[in-house]
Amino acid sequence: MATLPRRFVHDLKVALGPHVTAPNTLNPVLLAIGIRGYWIQSRIFRIPDRYGFFSLGPARLQVHDASLCIAILMVLAVVAPAVVLFHVCLTLKDGYRPLWKDALIGFAPSGLVFSGIWIWQCHSKQRAPDYEWEDWKTRKD
Repeated sequence: MATLPRRFVHDLKVALGPHVTAPNTLNPVLLAIGIRGYWIQSRIFRIPDRYGFFSLGPARLQVHDASLCIAILMVLAVVAPAVVLFHVCLTLKDGYRPLWKDALIGFAPSGLVFSGIWIWQCHSKQRAPDYEWEDWKTRKD
């Protein structure tokens, strides 16, 4: 059981690392997240590929999608609770305040950030079939 936290920390370090490593290989953790994310999106949620966050496209695009997913999760997990806590601290002098209002104030900006990133992702140039990645050289057989 002691290896589970070590593996999680290792995978987290790898996931937050570069997309492409020195010998022109993709980040394996991000690639696994991208593949699994697409599977969940298409099989469980049945979101069409056109509107989905993850793509079935080339492996480099799946790594890109996974890194954006991690960024969004970090925003939702860190920024939103921090905004809620900050807002609660500022309004404590007013006495009792319903928690749902504080949660709405904290998570509404995160929802706007997520919506903006999702719209940008759906229309990004990286999804074009002929897009050339600058840091990734595809094999030409």
